[in-house]
Amino acid sequence: MGSIRLFSHVELDRLQVIRAPQRIQMKRFLSEDHMDRRHFIAGAGLAVGFAKARTAVAQPALDAEVRMLGQLPPLPDDLANNADANPAPFVETATVGTAPPSDNEISQAFEILLNSPWACDPLAVAQYFLAVGAGSYGQEYRQYVREWPVRANPLIYHFFSATRTKPEGDATAWCAAFVNWCLVRARASGRDQIGKAPGFFSQGGSDFSDNVLKAHSTNNASSGSFRCWPEKTSPQPGDLVVFRDSGTDGLTSVCRGSGHVAFFLAIPRSGVVRVLGGNQSLKGSNGAVTVAEMSTSPGGRFMKFVRAI
Repeated sequence: MGSIRLFSHVELDRLQVIRAPQRIQMKRFLSEDHMDRRHFIAGAGLAVGFAKARTAVAQPALDAEVRMLGQLPPLPDDLANNADANPAPFVETATVGTAPPSDNEISQAFEILLNSPWACDPLAVAQYFLAVGAGSYGQEYRQYVREWPVRANPLIYHFFSATRTKPEGDATAWCAAFVNWCLVRARASGRDQIGKAPGFFSQGGSDFSDNVLKAHSTNNASSGSFRCWPEKTSPQPGDLVVFRDSGTDGLTSVCRGSGHVAFFLAIPRSGVVRVLGGNQSLKGSNGAVTVAEMSTSPGGRFMKFVRAI
């Protein structure tokens, strides 16, 4: 197995599925070093159309014209009939219509986190989760990179370990938590450095260092926390794209405000940016780690490109 390969936007266009060079079993990785675990292939599939994305209760992931590339990962079998339901709140008290993940689900999410690349480019970490959702590491793991109705997804829940924020269901969108987790995981000093669990819904590892959290993340679950990062006029793959919701410009000066944040991949054509991010989906679907094309036209949600610190 070799080093990480990041695909160009041309290759991403041509791929119809995410493929691995050979069948990779997650259990096998538990005894291998991080150099072996870095080899994966990530890409995007055929366009499945334009749609208005659903509006979340507090911070919508996408509410402008969006073109989704590829397919959403599936839900767990027992939740498939609830695909149109809102995501389950990440609360650890018994509430109507919610449930905690099972012990097995927490354990499988922990494996996925441990096997993510580290000491690498942050975009490589994000592409790993995209590959997980495409089945490159086993069909049984695909479901973990998509929000679940009814009960909390322990993988998504754990992304908040990079924000020192305890998620509170629909009141806390997770696009910024995903980006922050990828940024700090890329600078981890060991395989088990995946962050402390923010609560009982995930299994934690070694905590991220305070220095890394301060230097390479916003340490905040709001996408608006990225508004104060250095702007770039000529973004490169792995930089970030920041979007803002209408009426939130007044919060920019304090690095707050709802919107969306994702990794920059390419500018496929004028007025459009291709991004890889969390909490992205088509209308009526739970948010997931996906590739999407979003408008950068004046007057829309696009705010700026920023450098991934």
